[in-house]
Amino acid sequence: MRAGAEGGAAFPMPDGELLDFLAKRGIRRVQEPEEWRGFAAFAQERLAGTRDLSIVEIGTQFGGTFFTFYNLFHDSLAMLASVDLRLYARIDMAYPREHYADEYRAFDRLVGELGDARIRVIVGDSHLPSTRDALSRALGGRQIDLCFIDGEHGYEGVRADYLMYGGMVRPGGLICFHDIVTPETSAGPLPVGVRRCWEEIRAGRRWTEFTAGAEKGIGVIEA
Repeated sequence: MRAGAEGGAAFPMPDGELLDFLAKRGIRRVQEPEEWRGFAAFAQERLAGTRDLSIVEIGTQFGGTFFTFYNLFHDSLAMLASVDLRLYARIDMAYPREHYADEYRAFDRLVGELGDARIRVIVGDSHLPSTRDALSRALGGRQIDLCFIDGEHGYEGVRADYLMYGGMVRPGGLICFHDIVTPETSAGPLPVGVRRCWEEIRAGRRWTEFTAGAEKGIGVIEA
């Protein structure tokens, strides 16, 4: 199946075309290309043949990864959900608040342009039961096939997202963590503790890592 968007674009499209499509709409993808290619091929292989996929991203921020998931699994999706706190409301970020507001407006414009009812956007704190309940309603009784955790990066935040949403992933589904290689730090307004949390969670489990340097990195376990 090919689906169109304004300007004649059609999904799914080659990755280079997708990056250009997103850039023209003010949306960046910040994943490391090498590790992302490996992860994308792995996820497609593991989910091949599965119809009516439910994919959830915890911590969408500006949408580059979110719309890449939309492109990768376009023909098999039942639902692609974003859960995001929308950090432009905070004042302790690395960029001016106006920068974040512009990025989120670009995200919302593209969601509107696509007009795909399979896309669900849930704005809220991922650690709140009310946010989890909103996602459960959106799922409509389905389990998650792939959950990509990329929200709050402090140790407690990552662990909370895993405990909150990991149990919603079907047996054999994929639970993914971003920034597993980034060095741990408690400095600054946004502490990073993904690596420590990932190492604890993967212990005794089947796991796979995709890394291409001293930072970022994607880790995957089976539910």
